[in-house]
Amino acid sequence: RIALPGTDPASAAAARPAAADEPARDERERARLLFVDDEAAILRWYRRYFGRTHDVALAEGGTQALAILADRRDFDLVVSDVLMPDINGAELYRRVKEAYPELAASFVFVTGGATPNEIAELRTTGSPVLEKPIDVDLLSKIIARRSAAKTAPSPPPEGSGGE
Repeated sequence: RIALPGTDPASAAAARPAAADEPARDERERARLLFVDDEAAILRWYRRYFGRTHDVALAEGGTQALAILADRRDFDLVVSDVLMPDINGAELYRRVKEAYPELAASFVFVTGGATPNEIAELRTTGSPVLEKPIDVDLLSKIIARRSAAKTAPSPPPEGSGGE
């Protein structure tokens, strides 16, 4: 029998400092995410993985994404596949930017087969472009940054004596 330090759950919990100032994970505001892909299996994976900690909506293709966005525009991020048969990710972005400009900065593109030129063009939008297989840690960090930016207090208006 081998006993390693920190493997006893009781002693590990006692050794861990209490984070009294930090709210529990489920008390924090959940990010609202729209995932767009033409592959149902990938959409199911997004829901399983991110649905535990965030509010997830799924669109099977660009046409369905536009229908969802026509009714609801409260998404913190729109994570869109690039290569889809009905409306590809670049066209979806263009249409969303035109119809709902407030959502243009919320895009993240995901691709498994876009050419370097297509990827370079997508990067001109200022949106992240992730290659498949997706780096889950990186996507989670992007979601966390977007959520933090959304909940960060706004700076005081100029001339309000805030300095």
